[in-house]
Amino acid sequence: MTKDHAISVIIPAYNEEKTVGNLVVSLLTSKLIDEIVCIDDGSTDETYEILKPYEAKINLIHYLNNRGKGYALYRGIKESRGDIIVFLDSDLIGVSEEDIKKFVFPLVKGKSKMIIGYPRGRIFNTYPKSLSGQRAFFKEDLIPLLEKFKNKRYGIETYLNHIFKKPYEVKLSAYHLIKTEKMKPDEAFISYLHEAIEVVKERAKIRGVWNEDFEKTLRSFRKAKTWMQLKEKIKQAGNEDAKELFKKFFYNYFRRIKDSAPRRISSLYKFFKE
Repeated sequence: MTKDHAISVIIPAYNEEKTVGNLVVSLLTSKLIDEIVCIDDGSTDETYEILKPYEAKINLIHYLNNRGKGYALYRGIKESRGDIIVFLDSDLIGVSEEDIKKFVFPLVKGKSKMIIGYPRGRIFNTYPKSLSGQRAFFKEDLIPLLEKFKNKRYGIETYLNHIFKKPYEVKLSAYHLIKTEKMKPDEAFISYLHEAIEVVKERAKIRGVWNEDFEKTLRSFRKAKTWMQLKEKIKQAGNEDAKELFKKFFYNYFRRIKDSAPRRISSLYKFFKE
């Protein structure tokens, strides 16, 4: 079914030394994939060193400084040769040939212009589905959007959801790690917070409520170092649009996890330590 198409898998990676190597190894065995493009987006760990031995088999792009997920995907698309583009996050575990088929076949059959894959979670399966980084497109549908990719950072999925409003959804057998499985709880909190700010920023622009006061409010949220500090900053926020969007995406989502997380999962318990 895919003999008339070339498939390029694009993997943006930032500090994913624990998972990206195994992901590349598993993808190299695929009979469906024609090209793997990995973008090391200014990692400060061993991500680039782990990818470098595969340089003869993959298209490896390396940035000295972090430029953001949107820019990494932009560069990957520009460098790719395939007419079908598959985005995969670099912290996926256990991607199978069947998972690749789940992306590609619905696209070729015309089910939608955007296929979104939902991986499993080893601890929780509650991450917002609309923010999944596992997606497939025809390259021709992405080319007109490329310049917009450059400054979207972690708001890129929100932007794509706005452009492709009726995605076709598939469940993947692969696992997606949450941040507390990859880093210390305090580091995970900061990472989630910064990603949330970029997502909310993009949602505000789409809604037409982005302004200087909104930006100022998000800057105040960014200064939070703990869950308690963030709760206080949200209470003190003067911009109601910023407060509403931020609570809807980040605060309420993680509060649900906090209420349901078993104490035995120490990394999550420490994440919410107040």
